[in-house]
Formats: sequence, C-alpha cells, structure tokens
Amino acid sequence: MTVELRNVANPATAPDTIARPLDWQDQALCARPDADPDWWAADGKTTDATRAVQWCHACPVRQQCLEDAMRREGNAREHHRQGVWGGLTPFGRRALYVARKQADAA
Repeated sequence: MTVELRNVANPATAPDTIARPLDWQDQALCARPDADPDWWAADGKTTDATRAVQWCHACPVRQQCLEDAMRREGNAREHHRQGVWGGLTPFGRRALYVARKQADAA
C-alpha cells in the first residue's frame, strides 16, 4: 500500500497528531533535566527513593504513571517490581495491588 502525502510543505516537520498511550511521560517531573534518574531506580527506604517519592507527589501525571506501572507489573511480588513509579516504591505498589484485589473480591 502506498500513501501519498498532499498539501504538506515538509512532512519531516509536520506535527505529530497521533495520540500515543504514553504521552503522559513527556509531562512527568522525572523527565526534567534536573531530575536524577538514579532516584527512580532506587528501591526501598533509601534517600534516593524518598526524594523520588517527594517529586512524584508534585507530578501532574502521577496517577497515569502509577496505573501504567500497576498494569505492567500485574501480580508480581515485591522483589519483581523495581523503582519508584507513581509515587510508590515496589512494596507500596504490591500493597496497592493486594488491596485492590481484596476490594474486588468483597
């Protein structure tokens, strides 16, 4: 199948108008240049994890981030979850998963 472009001055600079499922990541505070990527890689109760959680709580896309992590991780145990996502450590996300499952069963 051939696609013909019409009325586009320069296709290389045409705006991308296709919605992407992870567009929220562009708005995340952790994507800012002054955010240290090591903060979000931290697990457990470390200074880096604490700093990441603080940034997450001010993030405009915290909920999208958390839901994406919950969807990806599914029913994984704590030791199979990594980093801080949506303001929660691996332990916090596992606890949220368990709480949601118990609420669904009730």
